Amino acid sequence: MTGSSTYLAGNAPNNVKAVSAFKWDNWLGGPRAPGFGRDIRQGLRFLTLNVNEEPLSTGESGDKPASRRRTAEAVHEVTVKEEFLNGIGFLHGGCTAYLIDACSSIALTALDPPDESMLPSVSLNLSVTYHAPAPLGAHLRLISTVVAFAARVQTV
Repeated sequence: MTGSSTYLAGNAPNNVKAVSAFKWDNWLGGPRAPGFGRDIRQGLRFLTLNVNEEPLSTGESGDKPASRRRTAEAVHEVTVKEEFLNGIGFLHGGCTAYLIDACSSIALTALDPPDESMLPSVSLNLSVTYHAPAPLGAHLRLISTVVAFAARVQTV
């Protein structure tokens, strides 16, 4: 079973978009996903999925790449709602962490096996640098880019 990927922009192949849309809708962040953060997920939009291949190194002749690395990028948007706020009226750090975790996970799904299975993973580290507080009504754009994808550790 796959999700409806017709709403997703980006250069990812349609089958990758469909599987990632299914995982988003049913497991990670969509309205049907179970568990924590249901209120936060309402209004969180998965907009774009890109998959790219980049040369990792050049061959001995210097003209052909010896190997390539796949990267992925997912773009989400959300508007800060009242239930996202801390006591002084700005986006709560816990809500920030949830948004980053859910959105970065979907970027990883673009590089998962091409079916509905999902490689088991857990966030090992989350580092956030805040540039400015996000008040009620602020429009946030979350861009998650996979920079490393290996069997044991993935970095977004």
